[in-house]
Amino acid sequence: MLDSEEEVSQVLGFVSSNASKLLQLDSPAVLPISGRAALKAKLGCGSGQSGGVLDSWEDEMLSSQPGWQKSRFGEFEKFIYDFLVGSAGSSSGSMRSGGEGLRLKLQTPLFVADALMEAVRVRLEGEIAAAQGELAALEAVRRQLAKFKLEMCKDAEAQR
Repeated sequence: MLDSEEEVSQVLGFVSSNASKLLQLDSPAVLPISGRAALKAKLGCGSGQSGGVLDSWEDEMLSSQPGWQKSRFGEFEKFIYDFLVGSAGSSSGSMRSGGEGLRLKLQTPLFVADALMEAVRVRLEGEIAAAQGELAALEAVRRQLAKFKLEMCKDAEAQR
């Protein structure tokens, strides 16, 4: 959509400055990408036939395409990967810790949701118990009213 690097720089500066003000961050990460150019490049490598997943041969083809490089989508994917997994080195130990970081980042919202569900379950059980108590009290009042009505009918018959 933007025609020149100058336009990209202007938009990048605008977004970065406003993100700093609104989010109160010193230097927010702003990554200019072109999703349209990235999609065209990926489809040009034949990833449409493999469900969008590129094998290593297609990945090499993709990285050599000017449209892919211009889209800056590779940098975006690397940023997301590094954020989720962490910057993993080549040793297997660091890859393992990166996977652990990803697992923890993805599990945290699940743990929060589980804790909320447990709190709601406990609260609902309390409300159900209170409602059952109220129903029992209501049934006792009904029995007493039925007994009182029966006695009143007996007294009325006796006075006639």
